[in-house]
Amino acid sequence: MHTISTLRKQGFRMTNARKAILFMFDQNSMPLSALDIIAFLKQSNQEVNKSTVYREINFLIKKHILKQLFLAGGVAYYEPADRNHHHHVVCNSCGKIEGVSLNKEKMLISEAQKRSSYKIEDHSLTFYGACKQCQ
Repeated sequence: MHTISTLRKQGFRMTNARKAILFMFDQNSMPLSALDIIAFLKQSNQEVNKSTVYREINFLIKKHILKQLFLAGGVAYYEPADRNHHHHVVCNSCGKIEGVSLNKEKMLISEAQKRSSYKIEDHSLTFYGACKQCQ
């Protein structure tokens, strides 16, 4: 994993909890909540305290390895910061989250800048609906 070697080169220890969390994101394409991470670690028979998970998440955000998203009811989700820019579609029934790329995104940003006095630095866009299984 590229991230582990980068952190080691910067002098940071690679604890078992940190490695397990990074592995989860490496193996999963969907954003994960802290509760998802805790449940996975428990399922994998890894004893990690909840506060350790939150501390590791905050560390990885500060190091720009993870980014935080607020989706589905204001719950914080996390995904690798280096993933290609995309938006999310959330199922209102089951909570499933998928990433979706849009073609006209640059045009929307340009239009938002023209209609406001803002220089747009970042944005997020989330769609809500029903996934195939819940339709």
